Amino acid sequence: MHNIKRFLYTIPGLTLFIARVLPHPANMTPLTALILLRPNQKQKTYTASLIVGFVAADGLLATLYGFSTFGVWTIFTYSGLIVMILAREALKRMPYRLLPLWRSTLVFSLGYWLWTNFGVWLTSGMYSYHLRDLVHCYTLALPFLGLQWIGDSLCVCIGFWCKKIAVNRKESYYEPSRNNAA
Repeated sequence: MHNIKRFLYTIPGLTLFIARVLPHPANMTPLTALILLRPNQKQKTYTASLIVGFVAADGLLATLYGFSTFGVWTIFTYSGLIVMILAREALKRMPYRLLPLWRSTLVFSLGYWLWTNFGVWLTSGMYSYHLRDLVHCYTLALPFLGLQWIGDSLCVCIGFWCKKIAVNRKESYYEPSRNNAA
């Protein structure tokens, strides 16, 4: 039974791996949703699963498409991931309701987008180090932010309702039957 529980906490990492590897619209992965919907128990196992899934997907994609897995830009990618995980930890007592989750989704997505696109501007060599090119970089990345918000919002809503249904089923499973009452 212990191994089954441990396996269940690896599902988020597998989900993230599959979602990043399978063809999908740009920036539409369940990363933010999986971070925000993290249970308060077994945080280390769950978080490790996400990080391993993220890195493994990057490694496979790099191998398939012939680019390097790690570079200067990955500092921004992975530090953005770690900051989101730590920010989720700070929100530990956030009420489990859809509206606060959705607001957090928008903030997390915007922060990750701002940070990683700053990394693109700084490390890609595609832009000069002038304010106008920084603005140009962000302007060109706006469609990606829109897709990220759509994808993250859908994933958070779906995850929220799936978790809600699972919790309700679990609670009804453990309630004593009224027919057996003396």
